[in-house]
Amino acid sequence: MIFMKKHFNLMIKSIHIKNILLIIVLIGSIFVISCRRMIKVEFPGGVKIESPIIKVGIGENLQKTRISSTMGMKIYKGGELLTNLNKGNIFIKNLSRSISVSIGDTKHRIMSTIYIVPNRYSYLKYDNKEYRGIIEILLTDEGFNVINILNIEEYLKGVVPYELPPNRYSEIEALKAQAIAARTYTLYTIGKYREKGFDICSTIACQVYNGKKGETPLSNRAVEETSGLVIVYNNKLIPALYSASCGGFTENIDNVFAGEKSSVLTGKPCDYDNIRLNWIYTDNFKPYSVEENLAIVLKIAKESIIRKNTLLIDGKTANSILEGIYKITGKKGDFFQTSNISISSVILKLNETFSFYKKGVKYIKGFEIPQELMFKYGKKKSFIMVHLYKEGILKNYNKLDVPLNIKQFIRFTMKLLIKYYNVFEKSKYVSSESKTILLKNSFNKEERYYLGGAIFYRKVNNKLFPAHMLYLTGKEQLKMFAIKDRIKILIVDYPRFSLSPKNIYPLWHKVYKRSKLEKIIKSRLSLDSLKDIVPLKRGVSGRINRLEIQGKRKSFFLFGIQIKKTLNLKDNNFVIDRWFDGRNIKYFTFIGRGWGHGVGMCQVGAYGMALQGKDYRDILKYYYTGVNIIRYDNLMKNK
Repeated sequence: MIFMKKHFNLMIKSIHIKNILLIIVLIGSIFVISCRRMIKVEFPGGVKIESPIIKVGIGENLQKTRISSTMGMKIYKGGELLTNLNKGNIFIKNLSRSISVSIGDTKHRIMSTIYIVPNRYSYLKYDNKEYRGIIEILLTDEGFNVINILNIEEYLKGVVPYELPPNRYSEIEALKAQAIAARTYTLYTIGKYREKGFDICSTIACQVYNGKKGETPLSNRAVEETSGLVIVYNNKLIPALYSASCGGFTENIDNVFAGEKSSVLTGKPCDYDNIRLNWIYTDNFKPYSVEENLAIVLKIAKESIIRKNTLLIDGKTANSILEGIYKITGKKGDFFQTSNISISSVILKLNETFSFYKKGVKYIKGFEIPQELMFKYGKKKSFIMVHLYKEGILKNYNKLDVPLNIKQFIRFTMKLLIKYYNVFEKSKYVSSESKTILLKNSFNKEERYYLGGAIFYRKVNNKLFPAHMLYLTGKEQLKMFAIKDRIKILIVDYPRFSLSPKNIYPLWHKVYKRSKLEKIIKSRLSLDSLKDIVPLKRGVSGRINRLEIQGKRKSFFLFGIQIKKTLNLKDNNFVIDRWFDGRNIKYFTFIGRGWGHGVGMCQVGAYGMALQGKDYRDILKYYYTGVNIIRYDNLMKNK
């Protein structure tokens, strides 16, 4: 949602003069409010909508569209009936300063607003969604806008299930809190999009609204049972901001939205949406693959050799590595006599060490061997290759005879060692202190290990990245290689970000190659080249509210909500880990929590409070400081 500065209400007396009301409706969004009761406004075709009335922009600056209905509709040019269409579509196309409206074989060129009104018991259909109320087509300088006009309570039935899905968050008190927050935000926002002809947009920039499509009995109940209730402070509507997840702590509004201050919107802890993070660090960052680092740790290959990884491997270097593998496994094998070393030649040298052929013959049927493979390599090599393919070592049968460079040779041979000798042990995090970590192994036994000098990796979406720091909560999968009680390599496989109540894990990773992030930033700022990103200041929740983007010749300073938008992140609540390639940064890893801006009500936290037995008033009064919840018509009566 975007913060709204002004609240706009248009007040007129409660009179029912059909022609006057029609004229008023045609000129913009209106609230027709009686001192005693809400009244109904009559639109073209005799459709009466009870105020407060909301105009929602559901399509903006379109060039063409199609609109239909479930049980018929009428099309009006101003107050004049163009046609009554019991079935079928109308097609609307932008022309120069006018629109073409095609109804069957008839075309109308219209230079003014048109209204599409459903028949009784009918709903209008636009963009594969059904809508309550009526639709207005408003000409703009760049095309036309599609605007849904309806009562605010009907509008909210299309908002609540998208902002807080009842299939996940099924606590009625949380849904009621959501309905009241959304109603308050809507009424507060009126006037923001006036120049576009509507009151509020239908996207995440305002509130997600998709008409009848997502309505559920539970979310509709939440709207109906809180009908007309709004949140006020000092008898004024508040900017009832909310976000999906605050990541454990909400933020002061002035740390997110520049120039805004509110004693209502202040940061506070959110227990349900909070997972304790235990950070561990290493000063032994090695920017190599797991296989290469394992070769270094086991003293199979020196780091000086790995740095030359693009050179073709020679027989002497290859034999040195093979000798190390034979020593580790306790098995002897053949050595290379030439320097023309490929995968097909490596697997023959290591066949006896890892028993490829025996395993292949035991588990693979002859008809599974591709004929072209058998013809080219013969029986023994073919069985080995198919076996390695099934084990995931070979991705395909291409380039098996291409000479290997040092990196390819080490990665392939060490991958075999890891696979067939179960080098890495699975474990679960228990606790950590100083330079030690307590882990529980697969036999449910707890053991303490030293972390000094360990090489770290984080696994994100099945991709491995070297790391300087890792956080642990106990929900991650760990793999480690240790010598005695010292961890040499630690791999942490992080769960996917999830706000599902059954599997909540409100921490996310965003890994950018420097060149890709540079391109994203350049689309928003006049940056020459990306050198580094430096957080400068954090708010009460830990969110970064001031950040420096360092270029080669110039730095840019971002504040609040600009940060997540510029970097294309879920939230400002993050830390940065960098993968260096020499002196230059190769990758940026953003490790964050929360989703949104973090101001106001935390939707995940509201659900958690409801689970603990809190009602909607408890929830709203916790996230919005010092507020009251009253009926909107009483608020207007007092004014």
